Amino acid sequence: MDTLNQRIQHFYDRSTALWLDTWGEHMHHGYYGEDGSEVKDHAQAQADLALELLRWGGMDKARRILDAGCG
Repeated sequence: MDTLNQRIQHFYDRSTALWLDTWGEHMHHGYYGEDGSEVKDHAQAQADLALELLRWGGMDKARRILDAGCG
């Protein structure tokens, strides 16, 4: 029987293409403006969310940031 780590690795190895197909480069939802009504494609909204998170975090100059993710 495979170990838990091997089963997890197998899951991600087999599902990565699906995640990329579904979410694209960024595996998170998007930012559609302050009231959520801006019209844009999802890829742009995802990139905008990353930029907004930096802005909301007060990152107004170049810094090193660790994105630990969730997976």
